[in-house]
Amino acid sequence: MSIIGQATITATTASALQSGLAFAFTDLSDLRDQITSRPECPSCDLSDFRRAGPNVKRAILVAILAAIDCGPQWRPDATALLGWNGEGCAAENALFWQDYVANGRTQGRGALFVPTLCSIPLCEAAITLGIHGPAAYLHGPDLADAIAARHAPFIMTITIADSQTTATVLETSHEA
Repeated sequence: MSIIGQATITATTASALQSGLAFAFTDLSDLRDQITSRPECPSCDLSDFRRAGPNVKRAILVAILAAIDCGPQWRPDATALLGWNGEGCAAENALFWQDYVANGRTQGRGALFVPTLCSIPLCEAAITLGIHGPAAYLHGPDLADAIAARHAPFIMTITIADSQTTATVLETSHEA
């Protein structure tokens, strides 16, 4: 296996390993605009970005930036997606319920789907990039075994940990 693309987002910066792209940003909407204005940005469905919480937004953006970093090798149709975030969507749930208490059911985020599944950031990243390959959400140290079990030519892993989100795209020995 070899890394063909990798991106990292921290609280105020984003970078891509292979291409050397680097961004400074004030908020995630600013970063979205910077990334998607790049001519090499792949086709993206960002219709859910506005309503997403911070973990979901970071997962979406780091996946797009990792796809950019792959260059012409990027193939969403041949990519499996693996995700890991130790706390699931606890932070997303807290934001939803705080808004629900403040604004009620019909205003604010109260009218939106509750992101209670730990795999929501992963799923939204897949939707954004049109990844239709096999997907899995992991909790624990068995990432290498899970990668080996996916029979896809490319695997994107997304890790959300504290204030850093990383996406890595690996080329495997499997054929499409």
